[in-house]
Amino acid sequence: MTKNDAQEQAINTIDGQIIVIACPGSGKTTTLVRRINHMVNDLNIPSDEILMLTFTNAAAKEMKERYHNQYGKDNATFCTIHSLCLALLKKFLNFRTENIIKDSYSFFIEQLKNNTSIADKNDFITNILTDFSIIRNNLFDEKQYEPKSCKDKKLFLDLYYSYEVYKKENKLIDFDDMLVMAYDLLKSNANVLNWLRNKYKYIQVDEYQ
Repeated sequence: MTKNDAQEQAINTIDGQIIVIACPGSGKTTTLVRRINHMVNDLNIPSDEILMLTFTNAAAKEMKERYHNQYGKDNATFCTIHSLCLALLKKFLNFRTENIIKDSYSFFIEQLKNNTSIADKNDFITNILTDFSIIRNNLFDEKQYEPKSCKDKKLFLDLYYSYEVYKKENKLIDFDDMLVMAYDLLKSNANVLNWLRNKYKYIQVDEYQ
């Protein structure tokens, strides 16, 4: 891919915050990978101080492999936002991989087994979990939220609270909990925040949305 001035500026601007806005296929990921190499090999920044975040496990794996194939292996961290949050929960709140809920559907199927008003329970559960995610990720008040998945607000709230109680009693977390709990941990515990700041001095985020 042909280099251009905007990419070179992004690669060579290290201090402060920058944002790269470009269409798909324009070289954003390549630019981020080259920027890590520039920091490590040209500026002698310790690779273990660099965190490269992206949205999916596949994207993190592909970016890590691309970087290692082009520039060799070092200790730069490539992971998803969820992986980073889970790592914080493991380190500071003693969570383990086993605490991740494996099958939310079974819980809701059991909750809805006597409800004959829902024709397609699997589709209903998919949609209601989407509403739950919107509430959790945006820190909305569930009582004020108008669900798209369910016209029966009482049923919606009953399922919401039952799910939260079920997770709490069994020390289970889902992917939304990883984000929210890590956010709360960083807000409430200065030691955790300082640990993260000291560990990663340089943070890049691909697919910021």
